[in-house]
Amino acid sequence: MTVLIAAGAMLASSTSYCLNGTMADGTPTRWGSAASNHYPLGTRIAIDQPFYGRRRFTVRDRIGWGSDLDLWAPACSMSYAWGRRLVRVRAVARRRYRCRPRRRDNTAEGCGDAR
Repeated sequence: MTVLIAAGAMLASSTSYCLNGTMADGTPTRWGSAASNHYPLGTRIAIDQPFYGRRRFTVRDRIGWGSDLDLWAPACSMSYAWGRRLVRVRAVARRRYRCRPRRRDNTAEGCGDAR
């Protein structure tokens, strides 16, 4: 559920995930990362409710389905405690993002709209 509430802000259904691996931009999962299909990769976003003390995140991954915003946590217990919450999200800055090549032919698989 996404609801536009003001210019540049939206009300989004947020969840959290704790899987380790590589995100859509080619970097490893880390604190301060978020997954969203609504913003380009590299966009810095801010949420109104702090997620374990943090309000600002960088969109580095994409979501399959089920929520509008997915925040990465280093422990699964943190993700379970967060559950599903409605948060107000706004873009703070958009950054030009370049994917790191992951193959010998210099193509960057999985970078989505980052190229």
